[in-house]
Amino acid sequence: MYKKYSIIILLALAPFLTKSQVLCSFPLPDGSCPNTSNDAGIPGSANYSVSPIMRVSAPNPNNPNNAPNLACVVSTGGFNTSGFSGGTLNMNDNYIELTLTASPGYYLNISSASFFVQRAGTNAPTSGRIYHNGSGSFTTYNEFPIQTGNSLINWTSFQPFSSSMGGVVKFRFYAWNTSGNNLPTSGTMRLDDITVNGTVTTVPMSGLWTSNATSDVFNTNTGNIGIGTITPLTKLDVIGDIRASGKMFIGTTAQDASILTDYSFAVNGNAIFNKIKIKSYSIWPDYVFENTYKLPSLEEIEAFIKKYKHLPDIPSQKEVQEKGIDVETYNAMFLKKLEEMTLYIIQLKKEIDNISRDNELLKAKIELLQN
Repeated sequence: MYKKYSIIILLALAPFLTKSQVLCSFPLPDGSCPNTSNDAGIPGSANYSVSPIMRVSAPNPNNPNNAPNLACVVSTGGFNTSGFSGGTLNMNDNYIELTLTASPGYYLNISSASFFVQRAGTNAPTSGRIYHNGSGSFTTYNEFPIQTGNSLINWTSFQPFSSSMGGVVKFRFYAWNTSGNNLPTSGTMRLDDITVNGTVTTVPMSGLWTSNATSDVFNTNTGNIGIGTITPLTKLDVIGDIRASGKMFIGTTAQDASILTDYSFAVNGNAIFNKIKIKSYSIWPDYVFENTYKLPSLEEIEAFIKKYKHLPDIPSQKEVQEKGIDVETYNAMFLKKLEEMTLYIIQLKKEIDNISRDNELLKAKIELLQN
């Protein structure tokens, strides 16, 4: 009952919960460089927190003063940076980072991010990447061109996702040069108005990809759920193996529950296989070929068929209609009948051979009498 009411409440609140909002924004009209003083324009709430924009940079071994590779220059309308990693990206080297952290019991549902970007200088970076994550590893990124002239706003088009409960979401901004491996040290990339949009909820929102969820996941609308894929084509689309410690029923109803308790897998409908293998734990009927096995006579088989209208050990039509067929057991029974039939054929072959020999002897005697 409680689960039913909770789902009804989620359905009622869904239109309000899914409305995206600005989680943080960093307008920098004075061109402040990224450091711990760059507080967010919208600093979060009791349900989540936002870090300052951080400029993470490795020391420059070619600089006499060992200054950071990623330099920053104050510029009206945004901050200019130079000294990115160049043609070879290094995610642990030089980047600008923004971190959002959900409070315990809450999820960050990230829908989009935007920013102004501009390049200046002959050897300035021509492309940028945003690496983002909700699970601790930076494996997802979106690439954007860096234009000259007036600043251009770019929206990242990544698949919306949810953090884990109380999880952390980080955005890392990189710049690099696509024309060869030229390091963009003589030019700059300008950033401004970095903004992240989304919602903060007590459950991962429907229609969002959930990473490392530590609690129940609900989908209150008619959308699809993907595991291992961000483009699910069916209600549940799984790329990878599925392991179920309980039962799996397909096409069955609640009324079927009482008759399905003895089964781990049930399908109410047709099924198709390219190949199926049954690992039998029953006794395979090769004992039929043992000398100690008593093979029923054909007269006994005939009498049984006349009385019961089916073979011994094989279920009748009524039994199959009422109870179905245990494929493992009845495959063994059918094999048993095939092996018995083989023995009957061998016996008949011997009898035919004996009759043929007797006929040949009789034919030889007749020929002698005639001569």
